[in-house]
Amino acid sequence: MFPKKLDPDGEIVVEDSMGKSRFQWLQHFEDNPKRGILKFYVFDILYFNGFDLRPLELIQRKKILKALLPKLDNIFYSEHITQHGLKALEKAKQSGAEGIIAKRANSKYYSAKRSKDWLKIKLLQHQEMVIGGYTEPGGSRKGLGALLCGYYEGETLRYSGKVGTGFTESILKELTQKLEKLERKTSPFTDPPHEKSVHWVNPILVAQIKYSELTETNSMRHPVYLGLRPDKNAREVVLEIPQFETDAVAENKENMKKLDSGKLSNKENLPLKLTEAKAKELSNKVSFTNLDKIFWPKEKITKGHVISYYNEIADFILPHLLDRPESLRRTPDGLKSEGFFQKNVEGMVPKWIKTRKIKSDSKEESIEYMLCQDKDSLLFMANWGCIEINPWASRVGSINNPDFIIFDIDPKDAPLGNTIKTALKLKEVLDALNVKGFLKTSGGNGLHVFIPVLPKYSYEQTRNFSHLISQMVHKQLPGITSLERMPAKRKGKVYLDYLQNGRGKTMASIYSLRPRPNLGVSTPLDWNELSDSFDMNEFNYFTILPRLAEKGDLWKEILKDPMDLKTVLNGLR
Repeated sequence: MFPKKLDPDGEIVVEDSMGKSRFQWLQHFEDNPKRGILKFYVFDILYFNGFDLRPLELIQRKKILKALLPKLDNIFYSEHITQHGLKALEKAKQSGAEGIIAKRANSKYYSAKRSKDWLKIKLLQHQEMVIGGYTEPGGSRKGLGALLCGYYEGETLRYSGKVGTGFTESILKELTQKLEKLERKTSPFTDPPHEKSVHWVNPILVAQIKYSELTETNSMRHPVYLGLRPDKNAREVVLEIPQFETDAVAENKENMKKLDSGKLSNKENLPLKLTEAKAKELSNKVSFTNLDKIFWPKEKITKGHVISYYNEIADFILPHLLDRPESLRRTPDGLKSEGFFQKNVEGMVPKWIKTRKIKSDSKEESIEYMLCQDKDSLLFMANWGCIEINPWASRVGSINNPDFIIFDIDPKDAPLGNTIKTALKLKEVLDALNVKGFLKTSGGNGLHVFIPVLPKYSYEQTRNFSHLISQMVHKQLPGITSLERMPAKRKGKVYLDYLQNGRGKTMASIYSLRPRPNLGVSTPLDWNELSDSFDMNEFNYFTILPRLAEKGDLWKEILKDPMDLKTVLNGLR
């Protein structure tokens, strides 16, 4: 690899297509060498031609290294900046990096020895986590060993790792006393860890945790306990992951290349950037703010663009939102942060916005949900940072009886061809039952199929039907599909997620933007569009308006002829 006389120092990493280092990918690179790009960043030199260069100053060593380092694929000279350390740290934070290394310019190279001349400055993530159990203490520690923590995904509590550091003796004593009162016999987690001497507890307490990063199974690396959050309701704790940190980045980057080359669309078709003067013409009820805030940095798409988009798309999206409670996914900083979900809007929205109190399955009290009944309400949501719109599958008046049976075809890291094959097999099964399915993109990498159903059946009944049909599809495509919930058990397979049929569960609405790098829009499709030339990335902010001008709303009459579930089930007997 290198000339025999050159002895460098550096770090081997595996990067995704956006240039972000993936620690887990490196650990399992031998098992999956095609995943990511293997790179070696060379940042120092120890010897050359028999001479020990370690006593030289760092700047001198780097000058020698840069002059001698051969030009090889995947071998990179690690650049540096002098001074401006705080700016470098802020840049690392904005890019999602783990941190920076700070070195004295005149420092020597010490082998097998730590030195204050080199400092690792980490940027840690913070997250609320629900405590679902704890382990017995080991050694001289008293009270507890580690907290077993997790987060809610819908109605289920997911395990996300154990936290064994950050405690003082007094904290351990206080925590143990609180947790002993909450003990139960069974695990509250749907995927409990295999730990010895575990005490399970009712998942009521919320802890603030800092960690370096999340693994692919959403487990925390290097977690540290910071304290309890008595102000947080455990049922509202969800995983806060930036949407751009997904396996979709490769497709997103390719999409941006197409956009730059003009293959997707030209910008004459786009919603115009919203000015303050224009904003006043859109609504006399909504006070628009921060119109120039950047939501998509690379494309310079602003909050004003998003508001303008929903103004243009309002006539098409509103019929699919009327009378449906909204679970507000608010991303007020665009792609810079992961955003958050908000369900309860009591006392937070103007009086002219219609709301409805709905009793939660898990709580005694009711939650006041927002309804999106008109364009003003839609634009209010956009101004609130709702890039994505998430309505219920049922409407007020029949809130426990959904209008749709949903099939979420989630490819994760499966090939696009397998996603298409799965969707077409689902259509084949539905056609045999004389059931019409309406197809759309998810706005990401997946496909959704909605079946309109008479709103007289429960969510459990519609979920069971989706499960039954999904089993039929899986039986015919066992090699490429899976019904396993755990990602680790379905690697490379298309997940048939029938569990999306649940009271209060939501999916991105048709015509909804998605806060992802490719500016995807959940777009209705003709089934005959699923061909070899199908490209998921062509359905986005840049293409949806011209497409609507050409095709109209393919879902316009989705509720015109709803299915009677009992009739279809009787036909299966």
